[in-house]
Amino acid sequence: MSASLGHLTIDTTDLDRAIGFWSEVFTAEVWRAPDGAIAVLSCDGMLDLTLQRVDALPSGKNPVHLDLFTADLDAEVARLTALGARLQETHDAHGTTWATMTDPDGLVFDVVLHAERN
Repeated sequence: MSASLGHLTIDTTDLDRAIGFWSEVFTAEVWRAPDGAIAVLSCDGMLDLTLQRVDALPSGKNPVHLDLFTADLDAEVARLTALGARLQETHDAHGTTWATMTDPDGLVFDVVLHAERN
């Protein structure tokens, strides 16, 4: 028997803000738990994203982060910034270009320039 990946879960201190941000990033449908502590975003063909309200976030770099792929890095960084993300730095190494950003809660994620590979 083996495990399968069900959801990727992100903790947040402001569930409404997180839902607003991530649902726009992925154009996702949102289901909210009746108690208001959890929301599941159905990301159309991708892994579902679960957001859960917590009292406080740990300090330092989060140990799990998302890598978002895009064919137009500048345009996607601009779109995400308009949604409330903040650009931390850009990188060009190992044959890859990417931008490190934070969501409105300060959680780190990367936006990776990704061209189709043959």
